[in-house]
Amino acid sequence: MKKPAVFFVMVLSAAALFAQGIRPDTLEPDSRVRRVPAQHENWITRTIHEKDEDWFSYTAPADGVLAAETEGDFDMVMELFDGVSRVEVNDDISDENTNSKLLYPVEAGGVYTVLLYGYGHAETGAYRIRVRLEQDPTEPNNTLAQAFPVKTEAVTGYIYPSGDEDWYVITVQNGAQLIYTTGNADVILALYDQSGTLLASDDDSRGGGNALIKRDMPAGTCYIKVAGYETETGRYDLHILYRKPIPADPYENDGAPETAKAIQAGVSQQRTFSSSDDEDWALLRVTHAGNYEISAAGFVQNQDTYLEIFDEAKEEIASDDDGGENFGASITLYLEPGIYYIKATTLNPEPLLNYNYTLSVQSR
Repeated sequence: MKKPAVFFVMVLSAAALFAQGIRPDTLEPDSRVRRVPAQHENWITRTIHEKDEDWFSYTAPADGVLAAETEGDFDMVMELFDGVSRVEVNDDISDENTNSKLLYPVEAGGVYTVLLYGYGHAETGAYRIRVRLEQDPTEPNNTLAQAFPVKTEAVTGYIYPSGDEDWYVITVQNGAQLIYTTGNADVILALYDQSGTLLASDDDSRGGGNALIKRDMPAGTCYIKVAGYETETGRYDLHILYRKPIPADPYENDGAPETAKAIQAGVSQQRTFSSSDDEDWALLRVTHAGNYEISAAGFVQNQDTYLEIFDEAKEEIASDDDGGENFGASITLYLEPGIYYIKATTLNPEPLLNYNYTLSVQSR
């Protein structure tokens, strides 16, 4: 049996604290066995001095998600204990002020311990901490029959306990539908029609454990299931976006070199990406050797385009991500007379509301 860890607490004298320029707070000394009670929603103001650790206890008034957060001007590390076991650690920068925030599913009556100290046990300063309970307003929604109705706004949910399933019901509009999650919980999405038949599912298409389903659907009622991957628990935000199908531009179908549409130097073409994984190919015939600028500029700010240039043998000779303005791609290179292929794509993940961009070739 693993022996419990032994913790040593160093209590510095007031004189030593004053020498550091950090005044001791009125809640010192504290330790793992002498924790400071954290009252729900109330901020507690304290200080961290050299080699100091601050300990807090919190008793959950109901089932939900414990949210512990700090505000201060130095880099802090927060650890959470469930009983004697450490269950969560936050030593990352959760915002530009180097504050910490932990989210952890808890049970009513459970007693939890929060430990806080300066990064590397070297950072010091004043701060305040708040521990509160976030509850899931969509529960109970553990079955299709209990599905919680949602529209186009984001809804926050929690997978807890392990094996929990959250169900939602939506009224689908005609056209393309995007359903995706954000958050730190690794979740699996599933989409069902009105009769409960599975239409689509996804695990990690948005990265970071987040899921995405994109599908053209007729009007009607559909159900969404959100479940944790294997034993995963935690918080997520479910987003639902409807958009009209993007009309094809005059250069479609141009999804491969064999169907590439011609473009000439001195010409600009107004094109669209039909989705985040669309590929647009163009064929450029160069009759005079020289420098050519090839660019793909988005219509909206931060529309991230990507360009690749291939020779007649379809060997890549150049590529660019952000050589143009506003994350647009732009390449200037010397080309001999011959046939070249241009491949344009977008690096923006779904959803992107405006897929319009301008593909241009200019002789320099």
